[in-house]
Amino acid sequence: MSRRSIKVSLALMVTDLLTGKPIQTGLRIRLDSGLPALGKKEGFWVFLNLPPALYTVVVEAPFYQKKEMRLLAGEGFSLVQVGLIPNRHFSFSQPVHWLTGPLPSQRPIWAALEEQTPRFRLTQAFAAGDSTLSLYDTGPAFSTLQVWIDGEEGKRGLFQLSPERMEEGRYRLDRPCPFPMDHRTKILPAAEVDGTSQRYDIPLPASCNALYLVDGDGRLLLSRQRTGDE
Repeated sequence: MSRRSIKVSLALMVTDLLTGKPIQTGLRIRLDSGLPALGKKEGFWVFLNLPPALYTVVVEAPFYQKKEMRLLAGEGFSLVQVGLIPNRHFSFSQPVHWLTGPLPSQRPIWAALEEQTPRFRLTQAFAAGDSTLSLYDTGPAFSTLQVWIDGEEGKRGLFQLSPERMEEGRYRLDRPCPFPMDHRTKILPAAEVDGTSQRYDIPLPASCNALYLVDGDGRLLLSRQRTGDE
């Protein structure tokens, strides 16, 4: 009698939007049918042997906003990075202003935060079209991260960032950036906003200057700048 082969259909890495670091404590990931994901020591959560289809995945963690996503499990392996946004019960280490309002679109929307001290450093090769860049503060390396690259109108896009050589703080985009960059180009951490809500409620820490909401193609939908009244 042959054994049934075990195949990873979906793998998820869940990170904090503000830090880019993996969330482990109290994390719960399941399909809307109730099937739980299995945790792996490498920090990934996996669903095994799913028939090819579109699934609703629910991600929850204490002190973070719940997120529901529609993910496609195909014949091959799919790795998905999920950034969670802290909720109002989160214990922040710095002053925080909350930005709220109606979502500007029914399409999937990502939130990107502009930090006063940029987290990413352009390398000469990256600015010329290579896909490798560095961090200002290497610290403990994160695993994967979604980033929004803003080179102003016509030079924007969403990308996946993953470590190339973690001990050196070097990371690689999932594809070369199709437009040139210079010192004005912004590379910002991004996370998909829960599509089941009609509004956004996102913390803007004192270390951040602005919030941007963008669509899946990286187009800017809305920007909120820090003001003295916030």
